[in-house]
Amino acid sequence: YDQRNETVYYRLKQVDMNGEFEYHGPRPLNYVGKDILSVSPNPVRNAGTINYAFKANEKYIFKLVDLSGRELYSNTILNNQFSSKLTFKTGAYKKGMYFVQIFDENGSMKQVSFIKE
Repeated sequence: YDQRNETVYYRLKQVDMNGEFEYHGPRPLNYVGKDILSVSPNPVRNAGTINYAFKANEKYIFKLVDLSGRELYSNTILNNQFSSKLTFKTGAYKKGMYFVQIFDENGSMKQVSFIKE
């Protein structure tokens, strides 16, 4: 069950050494952890891995952008199955800082920077 962008509730049961217990909650939790985008390793040498919770059967646009905002590479990805990793090559690029941008079908964009060695 994908709980992104939803509020979930939890409660805790505290049990003492003597067996007595007490409930705490419910407490709301806004779950956003799956939307984190990262690149590893960072710095990148010849290839990097994008770590993101790509949903099955959805299209994504992957872009590699330099510091000036110039698009160096773009590709549309149809994720056939749930995957959380995508590899990209950086061997042709100079040393420096770059950005990975991921756009989903709704036009939402996630961005992360990385260093090319």
